[in-house]
Amino acid sequence: MIKIDFTKFVVFTDLAHTKSNTYDIREQIADELYQKGSGIPYHALALKIYNSEGELELSEKEFDLIMKLAEVCFAPYIIDSLKSYNKDKNEGE
Repeated sequence: MIKIDFTKFVVFTDLAHTKSNTYDIREQIADELYQKGSGIPYHALALKIYNSEGELELSEKEFDLIMKLAEVCFAPYIIDSLKSYNKDKNEGE
């Protein structure tokens, strides 16, 4: 499981990843999944993120769906920020 709080999502603001800001990105991420994803899994995930109220546990499959769409639809700084959550999870194991 990967835990992400989309209400307090840390976004890198420089290429070196030494500076960051925190944003509530639930609506933006959910809208991208809803508009550009295909099928029930994307719809369900969009609702799960949109309705979240803090830290959210995502399965590997759910995280992969986000990353699959992120690689083609999200800005590089969002992709790097998402990847850092997966990296943090892997380092904790």
